[in-house]
Amino acid sequence: RTPLQALDQSLAATFDPKAGLYKGLPVCIYGVAEVSILSNIGIPWLVGTDEIEEHSRYFLRQNKYYMKELGRKYHYLINFVDARNTVAIRWLEWLGFEVHPALPYGPDEMPFHRFDIGTI
Repeated sequence: RTPLQALDQSLAATFDPKAGLYKGLPVCIYGVAEVSILSNIGIPWLVGTDEIEEHSRYFLRQNKYYMKELGRKYHYLINFVDARNTVAIRWLEWLGFEVHPALPYGPDEMPFHRFDIGTI
């Protein structure tokens, strides 16, 4: 999938997607898709701009608040991250996610890390 296709799919699967702004500038689009309406399992996703690194302190402070909010709604969060995206991997670890060893994933069998966190 292209990044735009992945974003479209994520937006379609997310009840309440959000946009992160810094002084009116778009920094990211993010949300949590649900495995089903009957489970408390979420699939977090985020697509960011270069502005995330430019305003990383503000971005990180906002993330801690959002993670607390997610913990009230979901008991478990899980998704995959491209093994080449070292910035995202460090960020996920900082948030408390467990990042598992990379394995081939997706149609191109590229290395991706599964990441997850129990929020109970």
